[in-house]
Amino acid sequence: MAVALCLGAFLGFAARWEGRASPPALPVPDAVPVVLPPTRPALSPRERQVLELLALETDGELALKEVARELGISRNTVKTHMVRLARKLGAADTGRPAILQAARRQGELPPEPLAGQPGEADATPTRRAG
Repeated sequence: MAVALCLGAFLGFAARWEGRASPPALPVPDAVPVVLPPTRPALSPRERQVLELLALETDGELALKEVARELGISRNTVKTHMVRLARKLGAADTGRPAILQAARRQGELPPEPLAGQPGEADATPTRRAG
């Protein structure tokens, strides 16, 4: 239906301009810029390891020492990875809570379980009476 209307309009336009050298140029609409969502830099394998270990630890200062020991790197190197993680994830600051919150928001970590709901970390093994 729309094609027939457009064709009819074109034929009417062409009939009005019959006998003239050429029809006037039709206005070309301005190009609409395509806006792509900003892409963030991908996390390196080591940054991903640091992030996952930070998510496991509960005490901030202990976390840095434990992550450093687990990965065989210094605390300063862990801090450097945290600065890079904060920048790449768009965290409010370079602290552990802000990085973890940004990572969950970006989908790099699973959402935190709600208070009162047992999560994997809360599950305690039970012994069978034997």
